[in-house]
Amino acid sequence: MDKNLVGLLAVAGAILLLAGVSAASLLWLRRRPYLFVGWSWFLGTLVPMIGIVQVGRQQMADRYTYFPLIGVFLAVTWLVADLAPLYGLRPRALVGATAVTSSFCADRSGSGRNP
Repeated sequence: MDKNLVGLLAVAGAILLLAGVSAASLLWLRRRPYLFVGWSWFLGTLVPMIGIVQVGRQQMADRYTYFPLIGVFLAVTWLVADLAPLYGLRPRALVGATAVTSSFCADRSGSGRNP
């Protein structure tokens, strides 16, 4: 497959994904406003990171990915809290799952190296 076609398909897929998630957050604005808030946070804080609006001397700053992801984490957290009673999940089970996930993250955080 041609590299230009693969790149074009990747861009088209990314645009469709952004448009789809944006449309879904707008459709659920009244019932689940936290999805719109989280997605707006993600998109709004992603703009300086990807180079559309340049902040400082760098053209792109991948090291700041954690800041836009705060919006995604907020939306997912509220969504889980909203849907947990529908599936019979108890708060203790959610706390346990969070603790296990956090331990994996803490374990991985020590494996990075400074340049």
